[in-house]
Amino acid sequence: MLLQPARFNRLIRIWDVKTRQLVHQLQSSGETLSLEFSHDNTRLAAGTTRFLVEVWDLRDPGRLHFKMTGHSSVVLSLGFSPDDRTLVSGGADFQLIFWNPQRGLNLGSLKVHRENIFGLGLTPDGNTLVSSSLDGEVRFWDASPGTEPKPTARSPEERRP
Repeated sequence: MLLQPARFNRLIRIWDVKTRQLVHQLQSSGETLSLEFSHDNTRLAAGTTRFLVEVWDLRDPGRLHFKMTGHSSVVLSLGFSPDDRTLVSGGADFQLIFWNPQRGLNLGSLKVHRENIFGLGLTPDGNTLVSSSLDGEVRFWDASPGTEPKPTARSPEERRP
């Protein structure tokens, strides 16, 4: 599958690369800055300029299932846990927010960087979350199920002139 966010008309197009056919067309409530498929390809999450994380169930793509609020600025990065039970978002408000994407619930947040968070990833076992930011740091977090995320390591700070 290929995702095509549209900047001004707020459409998200999902294409089947093999058949070159448009599979879904979704309407976002804001310009889309980040997109992420769940590992089982049944959900699509979008981060928007309206400070929202939106989640569609692609088995019922005509309906937006959740608009999740919590960020105080644009949402720039997204990542699903390997079991798809948790979605993490990062934004220009320097925080990570943890979500339950099946129920649209905010599970908590951490203000962890001093600049926009542009990169997120979880290890295949789901126990480590990695976040990267314009502050020059890459941070590693213990994200083991049932525990509160806590930092385990970080890259040396980038010195700016």
